[in-house]
Amino acid sequence: MSDLERLLDFYGVEFDGSKSREQSIICPVHDERRASASLNLDKELWNCLACGAAGSVYDLVMKKEGLEFEAAVKFVEGITGESRQRGRAEPRARKRVPPGQGFTARNRVKVSSRRKRIEF
Repeated sequence: MSDLERLLDFYGVEFDGSKSREQSIICPVHDERRASASLNLDKELWNCLACGAAGSVYDLVMKKEGLEFEAAVKFVEGITGESRQRGRAEPRARKRVPPGQGFTARNRVKVSSRRKRIEF
């Protein structure tokens, strides 16, 4: 059972767990009587056409509970019982390009929509 399935069970949203393609569900974010949201269990994504809410498990928790991302991760961990520890990637250092070795726009030819050659 995926995290999204467990979370939808937690919120009481009915869905067919045996289907692997998209299916219609009642939106877990806003109150409604008809199914206006679609659910894709293969990709673990959902989308509501009525209110515009969409996303992953964490987006659902952030919208439903009004939490920030870090708190939403902890909330999902509490429901699923699995830790989501992920290391953050270190930012890459930008390489300095020596003057004269980078991209220059000299001697480029642009063709306008009227088929005239414009040189710059």
